[in-house]
Amino acid sequence: MQALKTKNIIYIPAAGIEKNKSGQWFSSMLNTAASFSGSPGGYTRIWAGKYLYDNDPKNTILIVAGGHGGDKNVQREKHPGLAQIMERELIDIGVPAKSIIKEKKSNKTFDQLYYLGKFIQKNQIKKISITSNDYHLPRIKNMLKYVPELRQLFNSVNIKFISTEQTCLKYQPKKWKPKIIRAYNSQAMKVRIKLEQKGVNDLKIGKYKYNKSLVTP
Repeated sequence: MQALKTKNIIYIPAAGIEKNKSGQWFSSMLNTAASFSGSPGGYTRIWAGKYLYDNDPKNTILIVAGGHGGDKNVQREKHPGLAQIMERELIDIGVPAKSIIKEKKSNKTFDQLYYLGKFIQKNQIKKISITSNDYHLPRIKNMLKYVPELRQLFNSVNIKFISTEQTCLKYQPKKWKPKIIRAYNSQAMKVRIKLEQKGVNDLKIGKYKYNKSLVTP
């Protein structure tokens, strides 16, 4: 416990997943239509985690979150847990397994934040960074503000929110700038942003639907 309390902890929520031609599952891209069967941009979250880890590898722990998403199947195919996929991707780009913690039970964003809050309380963590996509961060922030169960879990935690896109642009602009611009100019992303904005509005007026059974005693 004491070791975790002194670490720089960066939390990476899962997004959607895709499958390549060789049959391997991977985190969703920002700029492909297949990404929008689930949340887009998971692969940029992985790279943002890697860049942030490299700033202080001796003291940084990455938490990757996600069970099997909304379903154990994508397009009728079974897939590994999301945290397992994310861990493999981080290891593939140079993050050692010992620096990764997997949260394997959560589904949607509320579930992920709820289990993160429980982890924070259990380990008496006082500060944490959350990195996610620009379209997704406003909903995360407002969930922590307006959902009572989350507000209670995070009320004593100093949270730093980090833009995945801005992190990728900072460290490898030539690689990421064209992809990010193309993605955010796409019709699919515009639809996604409208859905996220609706979620934020629903949170503010108390109409947001989340997994209350998770927090029911």
